[in-house]
Amino acid sequence: MPTSALIISIGFLGDGILASSFAENCKLNGFDRVDLLVGWPHLIELLQNNSKIDNVYIHQVGSHPEIPKELIDFNYTKIYKIDHLVFNEKPIDTFNKGFGSNMQLKYDFTLYPYEVEMPKKEKLRLAFQADWSDRSFSKNRQHRDVTRIIDELSTIYDVYLVGGGKHYDINQDTPIDFIRHCALIKECDLFFGYPGGMHWVAGGVRTPTITTSEHVVNHYTNNGEFKGNSFEEFKTQWMVHTSKHFPEQDHILLEPEISDDKIIEELLKYGNILQNKQ
Repeated sequence: MPTSALIISIGFLGDGILASSFAENCKLNGFDRVDLLVGWPHLIELLQNNSKIDNVYIHQVGSHPEIPKELIDFNYTKIYKIDHLVFNEKPIDTFNKGFGSNMQLKYDFTLYPYEVEMPKKEKLRLAFQADWSDRSFSKNRQHRDVTRIIDELSTIYDVYLVGGGKHYDINQDTPIDFIRHCALIKECDLFFGYPGGMHWVAGGVRTPTITTSEHVVNHYTNNGEFKGNSFEEFKTQWMVHTSKHFPEQDHILLEPEISDDKIIEELLKYGNILQNKQ
């Protein structure tokens, strides 16, 4: 008898991407039909390109999922709304337990943006998350000097801003440029930002990442999930990062409260390593 699963994500960009990875795992473990219901309208074109997901549907983000009319009468073998992420578990492991199965899991995944035409490559290409400074701060400074950082990095990188801006408006219309940003990240040698949806995009298109950590360290410390005393303990225990899903790639999490100068130093150092490999 054919089996079918509907996977529902009520979260934002990264949640929808991770839900798509779990949906793919369901297909790889023998489900005949796997559908995905996500709350981030911008994802639909990106996730529809995954041949292991049969249908991608959209509900209103931040709301109780409203199952589209065409699914109401479909008799799914299994309907699963993904659980909240757990600090010390890989998201796919958390989903697998909530799903009530013992599937053999694949932790990496591939995203399929369209191709984008790029200028002739003169330098390394860096995808720089446009709203990065909103979640990266120091105790003595509310905002980073993004202009200076980009100017310093431009010695060896062509810097492309990705993420942020109006294409994050939450509505039912597919944004004009979101999937183009995903394609742009794919063409870059490195992604820089904070751990979130765009860094999961980078992992899914096999682009190395360097991300700052103060936002996530503060979050998990303040809510009591992280009880350790050092950043090294945090990096070991925290599983919601591309480094835990794509171990064959470079996915670097910088220490919290890192200075602008140190960020520039780390990105230039990594760029020099990349240049020596080419």
